[in-house]
Amino acid sequence: MSVESYAHKAAKAVVISWLENPCVGDIYDSALGFSWFGDSLSHPFWEEYPILNDGTGLDPLWGLHYETRDTWPDGGIRAWSLEGNVKIPDYDALKQAGTPPRAILDVAIADMCSISTGIEIVHKNPPSNQKLAFLKKIGLPSLLVLPARWVLGQITPPGHVPQEFWCWR
Repeated sequence: MSVESYAHKAAKAVVISWLENPCVGDIYDSALGFSWFGDSLSHPFWEEYPILNDGTGLDPLWGLHYETRDTWPDGGIRAWSLEGNVKIPDYDALKQAGTPPRAILDVAIADMCSISTGIEIVHKNPPSNQKLAFLKKIGLPSLLVLPARWVLGQITPPGHVPQEFWCWR
């Protein structure tokens, strides 16, 4: 497991704060220049979101993929599902279960019941070509790579991000 730099961790916290305070519309909420369905989830995003080699966790969300709540050991990320709150397994729980994640998104945003946008925060190391190819192959609809320096340099939540930060949409 890698260790985050202070800049990476701080930038991720700032991005989460932007998502926690979106521009609320009639049906869709928006931040950073993109939107998601605003009525089905109170906070449709998660930090350190794992995706397995077969795409488990992407479509549908983790909470909708597994019916039992006891599938993973203690630990994990709280998530919404049709049954209520369930745990999304974290890296250690997946490794202990013998199914380590193939990719972990810094931030994953859901629209309805699947992940619609992944966000990677880059301080020192950009996502590897292997990670990008995997996320594209399993059908992640959009991926935003935000430089920590850009995030930490904002003085207000931005209405949009520069086009060059989008790997694909």
